[in-house]
Amino acid sequence: GSTGSPQAGGFVVPCRNPKALAGKLTSLLQDKGTRQSFGTHNRRVIEERNSYSREMEKMNRLYEEIAKERQATAR
Repeated sequence: GSTGSPQAGGFVVPCRNPKALAGKLTSLLQDKGTRQSFGTHNRRVIEERNSYSREMEKMNRLYEEIAKERQATAR
């Protein structure tokens, strides 16, 4: 979308443009419906992309990687 336009879960504003950021934050403070819409969308995205079991699988792989590295350096 164009700069400053609403996306599914928020606004895109130009980098290093505090005035544009402040404007969008102000509009969110004044528009409960948009805040709720963004919140609902973003919560759904997080729930779809993350789960406890998936995060534990990532942690397990990380620990296995660390253990292998330590075993390799201990030899």
